[in-house]
Amino acid sequence: MKLTARIIIATMALFSVSCCPCNKISRSSHSLASRTWSLVQFAGTPVKTDGASYTIIFHEDGTLRGKGDCNSLMGKYSLFQKRNALTVSITTATKMACRDQQRENEFIRVLNTIDTYGIDSKMLMLMSGGNVVAVFEAIGEKQNRGPRIERDAACLPKQ
Repeated sequence: MKLTARIIIATMALFSVSCCPCNKISRSSHSLASRTWSLVQFAGTPVKTDGASYTIIFHEDGTLRGKGDCNSLMGKYSLFQKRNALTVSITTATKMACRDQQRENEFIRVLNTIDTYGIDSKMLMLMSGGNVVAVFEAIGEKQNRGPRIERDAACLPKQ
């Protein structure tokens, strides 16, 4: 129940902040990168993991690494400056047979459909078509503190 309330509050905060097209997130300091994110909810269902499986790390150079049920994942991601747009492309995965291969395959498929994201403190919500499809919790601390918001000159108050 507590996790669901945090997800709802984070989603509302995301939509209220993302409405302003003047906000831009600097790739070098956005809070998506440099953390290990561990899956806590997938397709609306709470997930319990060992902390090593179903994880993802977004690196500041646009690459990502992660782990499904038992396979390592690698790929790329792109951030777009309006409305927290994010695309993910899992390009490589090891091919070990996992105990829950069907869920891992679905996890990879869903990651490749992501179009937006939201972050509220230590919670990362990945969305596709306006629906939250995966929620992760940060299990690693980030080096720099939060996103740097830049304002377009057109959005600044006129003097």
